[in-house]
Amino acid sequence: MEGLLIHAVLRELEKELPAQNLGLAFPEEGTAAILLKGRTGRLFNLVLHYRPPTPSLALEPGRLQGEPKTPFQRQLQARVKGPLVEARQLKLDRVAFFRFAGEKGFVDVPPSVLVLEATGRNANLLLLDEEGRILGVDRVITKEVNRYRELRPGLPYTPPPPYRKLDPRTLAEEDLRPLLGKPLKEVIRHVDGVGQELMRELARRAGLTPETPLDEAGLGRVYRALKTLGGGPSLRPARAGGRGRRWAGAAGEAR
Repeated sequence: MEGLLIHAVLRELEKELPAQNLGLAFPEEGTAAILLKGRTGRLFNLVLHYRPPTPSLALEPGRLQGEPKTPFQRQLQARVKGPLVEARQLKLDRVAFFRFAGEKGFVDVPPSVLVLEATGRNANLLLLDEEGRILGVDRVITKEVNRYRELRPGLPYTPPPPYRKLDPRTLAEEDLRPLLGKPLKEVIRHVDGVGQELMRELARRAGLTPETPLDEAGLGRVYRALKTLGGGPSLRPARAGGRGRRWAGAAGEAR
């Protein structure tokens, strides 16, 4: 799932925080759903699909069903308690954090943080304590697999490696000048939160193809199209007439 799409879901979710946590369901082995009642009274599920190769994050209506199917899911059911008080993202990376306040009771449950790494074939879901130490993880990653970081219980959580890209929400047209003369598909290397799927949508809005070399006029069209992706009130895929994927919720298309 691409970074700008995660950003759009989190923007919608933030309007409902803090949200009452009504419990977890596990529709399948690689999916966790937290039933939430938002501050507006809205009832919805925060749905985390955390298994490769196509992880995703969504807000879905209704009540989803399913008992824990793995030891990690049983741990989530026991430890993810209390209202959801914060949802944030690392830049526009495909990593999202969800902080739960914990609850008081016969046995107190301390605050916890869920980390969704919606990173394609490296997708994962982790449970952290409030200090950032890993309590549980769906897929343990050892140093033999990844020399940069280990993901296993007992270790401090280390996010994916840092990077530098342009933020489409704040960039200026001049920032795109390195793309002059290059094909539109190069935008993925320079602009945060945009992957293959959003690049194709960007091409559609700019009236170009991914292989089109960018001249001055094309650069301006790409800039305006990027602003509709990064600055709209919401961004979500929608089906149009059953013929392929279209996008809803942006602030208009480039002209």
